[in-house]
Amino acid sequence: MHIRVLAFLLIILFAIFALSCNSAKGRIATGGGIMYAMIYDHDNIPVSGVVVKINGKEIVKSDVHGRFILDFKKNGEYEIELSKKGYETLTQKFEYNPMNVLYFKLITAEQLVALAEEELNKFCYEEAEKYLQRASILEPLRAEIIYLRSINFVLQDKYVEAKRVFRELKEKGYDNKYIELLEEKIEEGIISNDI
Repeated sequence: MHIRVLAFLLIILFAIFALSCNSAKGRIATGGGIMYAMIYDHDNIPVSGVVVKINGKEIVKSDVHGRFILDFKKNGEYEIELSKKGYETLTQKFEYNPMNVLYFKLITAEQLVALAEEELNKFCYEEAEKYLQRASILEPLRAEIIYLRSINFVLQDKYVEAKRVFRELKEKGYDNKYIELLEEKIEEGIISNDI
């Protein structure tokens, strides 16, 4: 009797153990070994809920710690696409090898704006504009992006371009003392260039 109870408990424990080993989220198929992957933002904070597509097919979403698991039948090159609202979509090729861990970085509009400000402080106007354009794709109505684009042109003495971008800001209904000061600076620059 005791042997049957002990055998029954062992079978239950084995079943629980087997189920817990197979419950890892993000498995795609069974085969040659699992490969772990992690997704962080530009500030090294894990990004959860990222849609993971492999070769165009949605596979899984990253967990609360920004992790997911891949399990393919064969090694080789694959294309991964990572997307989440508010983040720039990342698409790149990777080599599937269970001996490696994949690390990916996603970036938000806010982080792109911060990078643009850093570039403006270093007088790297082209780099700043690239970051601002990428940020405006993610958040086209964000006043801060439009404002910084206008400032970027003013710093380069490109007042006509600054006025064109500045009009976007005014059309969106933004108005405060800093916007008025910028508008004055743009008008002064246009007038002095016309003389």
